[in-house]
Amino acid sequence: MRSVTHAWRALALAAALAAAGVAFAAEPADADFNYTTVAGDTLIGLGKRFLAEPGRWPELGQVNGVRNANRIAVGTELRIPLRLMRSTPASATVVSVIGKAESAGRELLTGQTVGEGGGVSTGPDGHVTIRLIDGTLLRLRPDSQLNVRESRELRDAGAVRSGARLDKGRVEVEAAPAKPGRRGFNIVTPQGVLGVRGTEFRVAIDEQQARTRGEVLGGAVDFDPANAAAGAASTKVPAGYGSLIGADGVKPPVRLLPAPQTTNLPAVQERVFMRFPLPAIEGAATYRGQVARDKAFDHVVADLMSPVPELRFGDLP
Repeated sequence: MRSVTHAWRALALAAALAAAGVAFAAEPADADFNYTTVAGDTLIGLGKRFLAEPGRWPELGQVNGVRNANRIAVGTELRIPLRLMRSTPASATVVSVIGKAESAGRELLTGQTVGEGGGVSTGPDGHVTIRLIDGTLLRLRPDSQLNVRESRELRDAGAVRSGARLDKGRVEVEAAPAKPGRRGFNIVTPQGVLGVRGTEFRVAIDEQQARTRGEVLGGAVDFDPANAAAGAASTKVPAGYGSLIGADGVKPPVRLLPAPQTTNLPAVQERVFMRFPLPAIEGAATYRGQVARDKAFDHVVADLMSPVPELRFGDLP
């Protein structure tokens, strides 16, 4: 016999309508860096100082309505789009790895870094937690594929840019708060873009029905469909609600089911095989349970789904 003191949690998942998906969506609109001009400033000079491509200085004039590139009044507030500014790549850090996980065809290890454009995949028993440059935590679950789409520092603006692309499976996101007026973390899926300003949410891809499911646990998330350019509307989903993204746009948000009450279950299990009966939740189609070595669930050792309100765990490390 042994005593198991892992942290664990249970979730109730509701059945939802299906939708069809298409190609990847474009990223959300960007923010600006505000600069106050001083004596001697010109658009050409500012382009050389701030822009990744100095020759694009005419765009600064267009954005700010400056007609004379060589004569700018001292004290003028100029907006410099962050998308134009000089930036440097910054790697994400692997916080934990449980089970099988790979990056670039090699075994992924705790403490390893993943550069911009790098991919991470998990096996049937794999769990990976990644910390991005802005502090955002990505908890990738089994049979999933994720790409660190953007991870950059904009030192002149005192800003960072971070984003990911989920190609397959599930990821739980704990996003770092974005500064006022700055774009926050966003994650792209085949069906759309989910953008945030500091929140906690889950994203999953249903490959068979070609849809993206998002569940917001804290803050708010903007759901943008892949066909947003064709006129499909963006939807802000608040905490406690979830939605689906498909080819026909974003479904109306629905309230998430409450988590099953676990206060009456034993805090310590002394069996190799553990059984947790749960109170049934009306409207639940599936129950998910996770067991972790820590309360933050960065080190998940088991993750299962059950069609009945009972979770059974075995062979825990």
